[in-house]
Amino acid sequence: MQSKVNVKKRSLLAKIGRGFVIFLLSLIFLVILILLLIQTAPVQNFARGKIVTFLESKLQTDVDIKRLDIDFPKMLVLECVLIKDKTNDTLLAGHQLKVDLDMMKLISSEIQINEINLNGVIVKIKRQLPDTAFNYQFIIDAFAPKTATTKKDTAAMKMAIDKIIVDDTRFVFFDIVTGNDVDIYLKHFDTRIETFDPNNLVYTVPKINLSGVRGRIKQIKPIEITTVNTNPSPKAINEKPKYLQLTNSETILKDIDFAYSNEVSGIDTRFKFKDLKLYPEIFNLEKSIIAIREIELNELYGMVNLNSVKESDVVKFTTQNNQEVKMEYLPWKFTIGAIRFNNNQFIFNDNTKPRSGRGMDY
Repeated sequence: MQSKVNVKKRSLLAKIGRGFVIFLLSLIFLVILILLLIQTAPVQNFARGKIVTFLESKLQTDVDIKRLDIDFPKMLVLECVLIKDKTNDTLLAGHQLKVDLDMMKLISSEIQINEINLNGVIVKIKRQLPDTAFNYQFIIDAFAPKTATTKKDTAAMKMAIDKIIVDDTRFVFFDIVTGNDVDIYLKHFDTRIETFDPNNLVYTVPKINLSGVRGRIKQIKPIEITTVNTNPSPKAINEKPKYLQLTNSETILKDIDFAYSNEVSGIDTRFKFKDLKLYPEIFNLEKSIIAIREIELNELYGMVNLNSVKESDVVKFTTQNNQEVKMEYLPWKFTIGAIRFNNNQFIFNDNTKPRSGRGMDY
């Protein structure tokens, strides 16, 4: 006698549910597999090569990245980075550029950078004749949209930076138009940022640590610039300017050797000191007020020379009718609550005055 086996058929809904579960599990497995592959050396090296090729093709200049390390979903590390400008000089070079980014917040249009860590970086920004554009302008031009697009009313992307650490970094800035020649080496810098609002120029930086600075700022005679007001009507309504609003409670500077000179005004200075401790109270650019609660300066060697120079008006502000616009400046108010100087030496020479035969000779 042949026995009958009753096979219960699954309903259509059960089949759909089972298929959906398999699809979901496969998708999760695929995502996990991709995340694991991203963190392997062969895949990261492949991505590094593609990035270098794309940037060289887009920028038409030399680009090199020796190592790319992605620790998903947070850390992005670039090592031995080199980008050259159109004159074949270094624009950006770095031993290590590390960014700790909260990638999950990008979904909600927020950029949350937990930490920026730069080590062994060189940045050179230049503007030289005959081209009066900065040497990084070609990057802006390369990524600028080819056709004009209508701006949409979208909310600005929020951005926050929590911590910045910079070690063994050099910054070079040369601008023939404004007459600025800057070369600064920085051994160490670190800070935490509580408020970061570039749109309104509002920053809250409770503490700043800066050490091992070696550098100079030299200001030469800039190219004469005539600024024309195309609407000289006194009834013209201008947008209210925004002023930097910086809140800082403590700034510590250590091992500083810094020189500043100005060919136009005839100032030549140098400041070298062991440490400077500043405890600011008010920093108000709009009302031209700076108030410091306490300042301490230790083991300073300072020098200021005032030299005679010819008077020259290198910047002229005029209307479209070539009428000079008189500039009015708000006088600064600078106050200090307490001062402590320890083992300091300061030299001041006013070479614009004849030497005095007796008494105090400045």
